[in-house]
Amino acid sequence: MKIIARLEGSRLAVDVEHTNPLEEPLYIKHWLLDWYGLLGIPEMNAVTSPHTARWTPELAFVCLGAPSEVVLFSGDGPKPPLGINVYAPRVPESTRLLPKQTFRGTVRLPLPLREWHAYDGLDIDPVRPVVVTQLRYRLETIAESACSRQPVRELPNAPGVFRAYGHPVEILEASVPLPAPITVLQRTDHFERFA
Repeated sequence: MKIIARLEGSRLAVDVEHTNPLEEPLYIKHWLLDWYGLLGIPEMNAVTSPHTARWTPELAFVCLGAPSEVVLFSGDGPKPPLGINVYAPRVPESTRLLPKQTFRGTVRLPLPLREWHAYDGLDIDPVRPVVVTQLRYRLETIAESACSRQPVRELPNAPGVFRAYGHPVEILEASVPLPAPITVLQRTDHFERFA
């Protein structure tokens, strides 16, 4: 997997490229719903506008990693906190890659970055600003032969987006220096980091 990090005005953009090395289809788990309004587009917010929200490949979960490092993760992320009853699990959907096919996508997140994942949102105070200079991107993939829990299927209202669950998954990682230092708003509560 290759990544390139760049700044686009008030956003961090991470270009991702990965070629399927397997002799079978591979699923890249990177489609998320905007449960917390991170994109700033009201009709994309899956909580306040459930009828217009669409899956987007531009989001990734965020947490601090090693000193001066931010981690972006496209994958299942942490499980729901104990005591939280989840009616509909918040899991990513996938892009299907045929053997030797190359995936190219871009994650775009507003600056300053805020730590979050599917079950732990953004409206947390206080936060502590932390300056980072390094980016690590983690991408969860699953081979078609490992998709055993239920059959893989394309979502009827989202062409090219697949529901693929199973085990084992593989997590790919790549790290790069950021083009300039950026700020991450570190949570000071119970937030579970996934770095």
